[in-house]
Amino acid sequence: MGAVHGVEASASVAYTTAVNATTTARQTGSTAAGCGDHDGASGADAEPPLPWYAAAVPVDELGVRVFPPRPPPGVHPRVLCTAAEVPAFLHAIRDTPFGAAVSAPILQAALNEFRAYAARLLAAIPPCDREHPPASAVQSWWTADERRASTLTLATVAALMNNDEETLGLLVEVLVLYCQLTLAAAALAAAAPVGGDLEKPLSLWRTTKWDLGWGWALGGMATPLLYDWLHHRLSTAQAHVVRAAIAAGTRGRRSWGMGLPGTRIQSNWATYHGHLALFCSAIEGEGTPEDGDMLDADVDTLFTQLTADYVRYAIHESGHPIEDAYAVNLGFREGSLAMLALARRGTNLFRHPQYLALWQRVLPHLLEPRPGGVTGLLGGSSGNAWQYLTSVVVAKWMMPRDPLVDWAYAQLAGATRVASDSGTTVAYPGLKARWQVRTEVALLGSSVWADAAPVSDGDAAKVRDQTAMAVMPPLPRGITLPLTWYDPRRGKLVTRSSWSGTPTLLVLDARTEAYLVGHDTPDRGAIIFSASGRRWVIHNEWRHFHMHEDFSGIAVDGVGQVAKAPSGRWVSTGSSPTLTYAAVDLTYAHNWTWTQWAGASSPGMGWEPDVSAPSDFLPTGVRAARWLPPSLFGHPDVAFEGLYQWRRRIGGGWEPVDGITSTGRSIGGGGGGTSVGARNRMARVTRTAALVRPRLGAAPASRAYGLLVDAVVIGPAAAKPAGGGGHVVTWRLSLAPDVVLLDAPGGGDILLGEESGDRRLLVRFLPWPVGAPGGTGRRSGGLPATADLDVRLDSYASELGGGGPHLAKRLVVSRTLAPRAASAAALPASVRSRGDNPATVGGGVAVAAGDDRDADRAATDAHFVVLLYPHAAREELPDTAWVAEEGPPAGGVTPGGEADIDGGVAVGVLRVTERGGEVRHLRFGRGGGGETVVSDVLV
Repeated sequence: MGAVHGVEASASVAYTTAVNATTTARQTGSTAAGCGDHDGASGADAEPPLPWYAAAVPVDELGVRVFPPRPPPGVHPRVLCTAAEVPAFLHAIRDTPFGAAVSAPILQAALNEFRAYAARLLAAIPPCDREHPPASAVQSWWTADERRASTLTLATVAALMNNDEETLGLLVEVLVLYCQLTLAAAALAAAAPVGGDLEKPLSLWRTTKWDLGWGWALGGMATPLLYDWLHHRLSTAQAHVVRAAIAAGTRGRRSWGMGLPGTRIQSNWATYHGHLALFCSAIEGEGTPEDGDMLDADVDTLFTQLTADYVRYAIHESGHPIEDAYAVNLGFREGSLAMLALARRGTNLFRHPQYLALWQRVLPHLLEPRPGGVTGLLGGSSGNAWQYLTSVVVAKWMMPRDPLVDWAYAQLAGATRVASDSGTTVAYPGLKARWQVRTEVALLGSSVWADAAPVSDGDAAKVRDQTAMAVMPPLPRGITLPLTWYDPRRGKLVTRSSWSGTPTLLVLDARTEAYLVGHDTPDRGAIIFSASGRRWVIHNEWRHFHMHEDFSGIAVDGVGQVAKAPSGRWVSTGSSPTLTYAAVDLTYAHNWTWTQWAGASSPGMGWEPDVSAPSDFLPTGVRAARWLPPSLFGHPDVAFEGLYQWRRRIGGGWEPVDGITSTGRSIGGGGGGTSVGARNRMARVTRTAALVRPRLGAAPASRAYGLLVDAVVIGPAAAKPAGGGGHVVTWRLSLAPDVVLLDAPGGGDILLGEESGDRRLLVRFLPWPVGAPGGTGRRSGGLPATADLDVRLDSYASELGGGGPHLAKRLVVSRTLAPRAASAAALPASVRSRGDNPATVGGGVAVAAGDDRDADRAATDAHFVVLLYPHAAREELPDTAWVAEEGPPAGGVTPGGEADIDGGVAVGVLRVTERGGEVRHLRFGRGGGGETVVSDVLV
């Protein structure tokens, strides 16, 4: 790289011609579709994509970048670009506004760091010691240093761009010396234990482990990339030293997952060590066994397969990552670079349908605008912090003509349109180029915006301070997306009111495949709710919050879900242009907890095999992925061996139930009888979440708002409260840290606001509808619906995960039920278990039919019907009332049916009258799985 022979001139001319042709070309792409319904696709007010030069880049029929044939072994550069591509590669870094505004400062800082490092290194090790560095030099300078790898890589690019021969010569000297240190460390380790401080790093040579620290000790990405880019400057002897160091450091190495069945590869550990692929690509086909500088073919093959398995098994077919934002942040951090190296060699995983679906169908739904022009990434129980730009930078570089990827890149990279005297320009005030990813940002981030004029720091400052509102930029022109995305196999619904402005957003997450994730929170049924340009109900970050009370859920007598929480069960989903709902059954997650790190043998007393099947957590008619096993227990080739294959009851001290054996069969046959049901502390816990959108032609004052329907039926095994009182049922919302409780005037209304501003959220607890047509406010049995609520707002902080304190708030609403009778009444037939599988409807309850429960419902049942209504201060609040049904249910949604509440189903018609005169009739009915479904009523 640098002195490119033969093809440089022609490539440069072709590239310049192509760039000039893009000034009028704008690619609009095809309509993207979500997994699920296509209600109310939005995009009418869209703008064209931000400027790019991408039309100069050849792409295939999928829109993925096409690479030239890989060079023969020994021909360099070859890892991230070939000689023919060097002019375009350097032009994008050097000659674009992005390059000037973003890449140039990064490169200059790295160049300064390198010169200081080189001066210290070369001064510490005199020339006479460099061919065979002494132990003291190895101890001081052979270290695992991620920043050093970034520094050397960027300094090389800067020197090549500037034709800085002095710095290039210094880089060659430092590269070869560091590789001599690597070989010296290997020799010391092979001789004998040396003891002292040097023994710990040398001991790694006696293992086969490859992890981040080992890769950084070998020089990180800098070693293979500098060998690749400076190859023509290396003498034969110098090239041998570098190859020998790479070969020695990679020979026989195994990162996590190499050689394991593909079905176990869901963890970001698989590709978080992706730099190994760069080492393999750099010396592919070079060296000899006799000289000790040849690539270990087994390492290369196994890591290639591991990377392919990660794309195949760590992403659902819908495109949603199993590890949520952890996959985007970490799995596809170094993993994206590994994919680049493999694509150059013919294994192009960027073409995989699940990878494409991640960026083109799922990720746009996971973007949440926040104040100040910042865009967050909605994650889930596996983590939701947006930390590293590598994955989206590489995705944009690989799909350079896709306007939707371009749009997502703009949001996450912080690109913003700025009006100036010369026209529309682009600023990057939100770009968070953490030093850990500055290399990828500087080298590949400039593949967009090449024809945009640069902006001043003053313009960028104006952008940062322009608004306290969270505004969703319009979709690219010609792109429409459905307002709703859901995937029952992931157990997640994301629905919104629009794709522009300040949309109302609702997320429901039941985690139906929780048996596949490691770092996780006990949050089945958690929700996220944003409206009026701000976040209200949030999902706290896994790294900092680990308890069920940190999330939006329900507890009885202070006990909710317990880590590791089992999967929730997805029951049904329905959608129309004006309303979307989803219903989940959380009973199993409230009765059981799973082992996290257990082997094949029993963890001890109280634990038993979990004989659930993945399909048990899915709606009727939805099958689990074909590669999943028929049951969780006894199948170590899925996820981690022993992970979540054992279960234990929450709140119990019981021995294993009914003699269930390791075969998953019940001794004595069947799962019926009263014994299983008698052990359940919760007979049923369900949640229905709905987003109601304004109808076409509605008054401008109409709002999009949310509805939650939660039902709790306490089982016979729940411990009776101390003192003979009633059970206390606690309902929580996890709130943004700046939300404040303004008022709780009674009657079920709770008014939330913000520390600074006039945006408000009404949280209204509605009376239970059954037996109350006309809005009497009472249910059968005479229990008041809202008069017995205790309300408070907790402010607290977590110190977990470092960087604290991490502030948090939660709205806590409690209801104390009537005292229980001396003996628990039998449960109704509608909440019995189907057969002997504990994950099916009803949470595994199996009881004898019989007694009427009306007398005991006041002691065992708690129901919450909650309206989440965003508005502004001093606005008139909506009027709500239960009314007689006036028409048939709207099409497109399961209509419901029986007028009873067995199992906690709300049945009735809710009339909502807004201040602008918009009147909605919302029908609450019973679905086929015993859940509450919500639909529009045609009046």
